[in-house]
Amino acid sequence: MGNLKDKLPFKQVTTADSLSKSKSKLNDRQVSLVIEISSSFSESVMAQKVLSIKYFVSDSNGMLQNSLNKSVISQVKDQIATAITSAKTTQALATMLAPEIKQKAMASGNTDVPQI
Repeated sequence: MGNLKDKLPFKQVTTADSLSKSKSKLNDRQVSLVIEISSSFSESVMAQKVLSIKYFVSDSNGMLQNSLNKSVISQVKDQIATAITSAKTTQALATMLAPEIKQKAMASGNTDVPQI
């Protein structure tokens, strides 16, 4: 969550509140948007499972706030998709290249090659 928090398109992010407390703040109009990301999100990404991110907005928001919320949700989805694609690409390349790198290192006489 730490990596994601730094990349979100807004500054005020709270991760300590429970979902029920966040929904209460939403209903009281203290916040305008709640995004629920499960604690197993990273594990789901690594296991290539279907990801679930839930967005909660207040129906009592004005038209401008609803438009801003839609924009934020779209940006969050795009940034998460980009980060996941990048991580999966890096992992795939590392898996493909690791045996070749190890073989070259050992052929050059380097016996201190870590396991990958």
